Amino acid sequence: MRKILLFILLCTCIAIKAQKPPLDHSVYDNWKSITRHMISDDGKWVAYSISPQQGDGWLYIFNTLSRQKDSVARGTNPSFSQDCRYITYQVAPTYAEVRQAKKMVTI
Repeated sequence: MRKILLFILLCTCIAIKAQKPPLDHSVYDNWKSITRHMISDDGKWVAYSISPQQGDGWLYIFNTLSRQKDSVARGTNPSFSQDCRYITYQVAPTYAEVRQAKKMVTI
């Protein structure tokens, strides 16, 4: 009987120790999402944006033939030309600038 009780107690301790900590708001701010993804008409280029919940994102441009990747800080809305030789994108203002401007409007 003692062996069974000891075994159950040991299993309970292991299960309690293995539980993951709860998520809070500080964890959510670190999550990132892929947005504005597109592939060129000839399939040689892929462009996508990685945006955090809070902060500045990046635009990544990937060449599928040479496997090279380039990035642009705060790049958004990529668009390839019809002949797929050029890409256009917008550069967003920094998160800090936008936040400061919003504070100025609310005052």
